[in-house]
Amino acid sequence: MRLRIHFFFLLSAFALPTHAQPAQAPLSQFGWFADLAGWCWRGTPRGDGRSDEQCYSSQFGRFMRGTIRFYQGDRPAGEGDSVFSFDPGNHLIVYTQWASNGSFGFGEASLEGDELVFHNRLPDGSDAPARSVWRRGSTPDTFVVSRQRRDDRGAWNEEVGVTYTRTRNAPRAAPKGS
Repeated sequence: MRLRIHFFFLLSAFALPTHAQPAQAPLSQFGWFADLAGWCWRGTPRGDGRSDEQCYSSQFGRFMRGTIRFYQGDRPAGEGDSVFSFDPGNHLIVYTQWASNGSFGFGEASLEGDELVFHNRLPDGSDAPARSVWRRGSTPDTFVVSRQRRDDRGAWNEEVGVTYTRTRNAPRAAPKGS
């Protein structure tokens, strides 16, 4: 009996810090980007027939996981994965990404008003002359990605804009151990 009481107090001690944390909606630190979790989004095909589908999910209620599949017409042409985390000290979304073509990278994004701005870095750490700016679309079932390049005067100009439309529920993550 005494062993059970000690075990109960031990379990209670580990549970206390969990209850002491302030209540916060899962993924709220990601702003509207969190609304993409649980869904797949298909981009409008470009003039050359290329398109992609992006799926997002919540991971552990603290991270977002993204998958992307690239298409040439209806044929899959590549895929990639990413994990997004929030850095509260710098108020940035940081991410790691990797793709089937062997590419791998890190990046950061900032919520600037209604826009999510993805800052790209060159291998030497300097700012790249390109960025992506995401914003909500005209309906809750859309968002728009603007790929922009900085001109000689430092102004950002859109190279291409793609509207993504919600297509289906995102696949669930594989269970532990599989």
